[in-house]
Formats: sequence, C-alpha cells, structure tokens
Amino acid sequence: MFLRAPATLPYTSPRTGRGRSPRTPARNRAQHAERLAAQLEQLDEAQLERSEDRRALGLSDDGGLYLTFESAAEHELKFESLQARANGIELCNCKADEHRQTATVFVPGGKLDVLLNKVLAYADPSKDSPNGKARNKDLVESIENVKKAALRALRTDEESLFPDADSVVWWEVWLRSPGTGLDALGELQEASEHLGIEVRPGRIAFLDRTIVLVRASVTRLTRSSRVLGSFAELRAPKTAAAFFIELDNEDQAQWVDELLAHTTTDENAQSVVCMLDTGLNSDHPLIAPFCAQDDLYTYSAEIRFT
Repeated sequence: MFLRAPATLPYTSPRTGRGRSPRTPARNRAQHAERLAAQLEQLDEAQLERSEDRRALGLSDDGGLYLTFESAAEHELKFESLQARANGIELCNCKADEHRQTATVFVPGGKLDVLLNKVLAYADPSKDSPNGKARNKDLVESIENVKKAALRALRTDEESLFPDADSVVWWEVWLRSPGTGLDALGELQEASEHLGIEVRPGRIAFLDRTIVLVRASVTRLTRSSRVLGSFAELRAPKTAAAFFIELDNEDQAQWVDELLAHTTTDENAQSVVCMLDTGLNSDHPLIAPFCAQDDLYTYSAEIRFT
C-alpha cells in the first residue's frame, strides 16, 4: 500500500463552495456594534458572580465564562474567528438547526475585552481596510446575539436525549486540560460532595481533554458548570463493545433476542452494503434478516493506493 503525505487545504464552506466569508445580513454598523458591545459588557457581571462562587468553595479563580454566539436567522456564523488560543479563548462546539447556527465559546477571566475590542474595531471607521471594508466585518456582522451559555449548549448529543432538570443520570464529561493550568479533574472531585454529584473513578486523558463519568441532575450539573468552569463538552455515556464481547454465550444470546424483539425490517427495502472486510457471518441472528442468501457477493483483487 502506498500512502501520500498529508496536505493542508484551505477551508471551503459546504454552502457557498468558497472560503469562509459567510453570507451576513445587512447591518446598521453603528447600531449593531453598540448592541453587541452592550451584551458583552453585561456579561462582566456573570464573570464576577462565578468568581465569587469559586472562592466560596475554596477553589482557584480563573474567572472564565461560557458564551453562546448566535447567527441571524437563515444566515451563517463565522465561528472559526471566535477562537483566540493565544488568549485562551476556546471554541468548544458549533451547532446548527434549520434556521441558524450557534457556537459555544470559553472565555478566560480578563479576556472578554479581546472579543469586545473586535466589535469596537468594527465600529471605528479609522480602522477600515484601504478598500473601505470594516475591520472584523465578516465576524461581527455574522453575530446576532451573544449571551451566557446554558448547560444545554455544552451537550453535543441529539437534543431529544437531554434529560429533565431533576432526573439523575450519568454524563460523559469532557474537561479542559491540561494546558489550562488548572487541575480540572482534581477540582471537580474536591467539589463533588458539596455540589451533590458523583464522580466515577477512572478517566481517559488526551492532550487537551480529560474524560470522566459524572452522575448528577441537570440542576446540580448546572451549578457545577457555573462554579468550576472547566467543562468543554457533555455527552451521554456510551456502552463499550467490550461489555458485550466479554459476556458468556448465554447472556449474549439474551441480548440478541431482546434486540430482535425491538427490531422491524422492511422486506421491500433496496439497500446495498459493500463491506471492506474478510467475510460476513450471514447466519448471525442480527444479520440474517437483512441478507438474502442468494444475493451475497465477494470480490478479491490486489488494490494499490497511490
């Protein structure tokens, strides 16, 4: 097999087919900048509240805050320009529905001015480019609103999976670490009893993320997110394949029977599947209903990738 060295390519928007100059609504430059600047200035109070909460728990105060940026309806958000790693400003996730895009951004304490200055530079004609384009035009005009992020903004699963406020469930919590300079997991464990949440022993560590399982209600977790400020992402825990593989034959058969009892098939479906593998156990109870025994084919040839 022959593999080419990786190459860096410019970003291309799937909607426009061009680079990221999003389609933005018509704006009154002065009024739009004034409104966004006012929203950002109001968020200073939220940062102060969170700092007080951390000090009340005896935790270090990083003063950070999660913000949600919204695009205008039927328009795009220039979300990649919201990130400023040199200042610790981190783009956590991006979402889109039928009408608008949203981005969740973590802003460390004292760095809210970085975003505010982008808005103020957009409003200042003296900072325009030689061709008369306002500075940060694509970014600022793509933003409709900015507000303090709710816990739901950090969840990246299907919206229907989000639990009720008081339902106690397990969460897969992705913590920002270790480049933040904070012991995010240590602080979460230290504050767990006070917050009324359970942190399961064990973790998965990556370069900039640590993943742990936490059992809590939305109400409790909202408080911990507000106080700790180290959550980068929340997901529903997934059952690993090892759970099923390590079961004995009898238990595996029971799981298969239960899944089949909740499975419906469409005998008129025209789906075709190509497997790049060494074979298929077409007699397996979970596979047999979807495989016509007289319609299985194989192909073998030397394949070279260049």
